Amino acid sequence: MSYQILDPTGVRGLIASGADVRILDVRTVEEFEDGHIEGSYNLPILFHRFAGIVWNERFEEAVERHFTPEERLVFV
Repeated sequence: MSYQILDPTGVRGLIASGADVRILDVRTVEEFEDGHIEGSYNLPILFHRFAGIVWNERFEEAVERHFTPEERLVFV
């Protein structure tokens, strides 16, 4: 598996180029609802709970369930 780190301009350029990528927004549901990249998929890595912020213990499982290893993902 390889990866790149892109700034917002780089992500915009990648999307504008028509590259075959899926945008995976890992922010909380509330943050996603406040605004997100069109066509992105929300899969929070954290949840707001009464006791505070907790990790999504099923994050990796959910990524594997919703995406194939061949897909290029952009995590935002």
